[in-house]
Amino acid sequence: MNPRSEKVDNSMAKYNIIGQISILAAMGYLTDVDKNLMSEKGYSIVTGNVGTMNAEKVFVAIKTATKREGIIINTYREVYALFYACLEVFTG
Repeated sequence: MNPRSEKVDNSMAKYNIIGQISILAAMGYLTDVDKNLMSEKGYSIVTGNVGTMNAEKVFVAIKTATKREGIIINTYREVYALFYACLEVFTG
């Protein structure tokens, strides 16, 4: 097998796992096993609640959850980066 194709397959598998666990988290079916799997790979998972699809309120819920879990502190650069990551997700 071509070594280059193995790298592509491994990277695609990584994104597939992240996507699957993201969907499970969004649906509320995330288990401790899933959280441990992601933390072993260097990712953090946070969850929060928002009662609307208003983008501003969704962003505030994400910001609150990341601050609560200690992923970000309230510096301008971190909040700015988080905002643009959310904006990218919102717009596809």
